[in-house]
Amino acid sequence: MIFTSRYANPELKSCNYTAVRISLGLPRWKLCYEIAGAIEELMPKGIFGIEDYDDFHRRYFDKLDAIRVDRIREKLHCFEKLGKPVVLLCFEDIRKGGGYWCHRNMFASWWKQHTGEVIPELQDTSKFKAELSPKPKVSQLWYDRGEWHCEDMFYQFDRSTHKKVQIADAVAKDLVAQGKP
Repeated sequence: MIFTSRYANPELKSCNYTAVRISLGLPRWKLCYEIAGAIEELMPKGIFGIEDYDDFHRRYFDKLDAIRVDRIREKLHCFEKLGKPVVLLCFEDIRKGGGYWCHRNMFASWWKQHTGEVIPELQDTSKFKAELSPKPKVSQLWYDRGEWHCEDMFYQFDRSTHKKVQIADAVAKDLVAQGKP
């Protein structure tokens, strides 16, 4: 049996699976299980970082088509011979839903299209960590060479050091209200 999952899935701690890396990098945290190896053919080399789903999907499928089912099956079989279900791993937590996607699920889709075999996502019973909502942006500015500029923090131009100096929000707002740089 073959599954896909994320490195942080606590089910992998059971050591009942053969963990196989299909991500470009490895986790920077200590894993509670061993990674048996990697399948470079399934890694998103050359297309990592493409954020447009359709473009990434097309290019990843083209890559898999060029590699072909028989070669990928051979790679998977090497890990299946170890006697445990194989789990193809990368980083994404696809439980986020709504627009989140991952190359491991694209591979599972490609595999089903070409072989009829389903590669399910390994059950992940961990508590879902919702992303923190971003901090609201406030109109922020600094004075530099006679002009106000907006960015992440309030700054004021220090004429003696010729550097931007962070100033308190309230001070900056007062300066703006008074029309003073």
